[in-house]
Amino acid sequence: MDRSPKRHSRVILKVMNNLEQLLEFVTRLQDSKVHFRLDCVRDAIMVIVPTPSKYYEIEFFADGHIESQTFGPS
Repeated sequence: MDRSPKRHSRVILKVMNNLEQLLEFVTRLQDSKVHFRLDCVRDAIMVIVPTPSKYYEIEFFADGHIESQTFGPS
């Protein structure tokens, strides 16, 4: 029994859910009028959010996990 079409559809659904997470986050930033930029690093899309006191990097990976780092004064 060939399961590849079913498996393929699960992968597409998972990637779409991860893309939806990224798009929802970007939409929230836009709605709040927060400046950001996007970059492609490693196997992820990075959202870079500079503020006057801190600098944020949020990475959305294809497998669904999200990493974030904050730079600046604590």
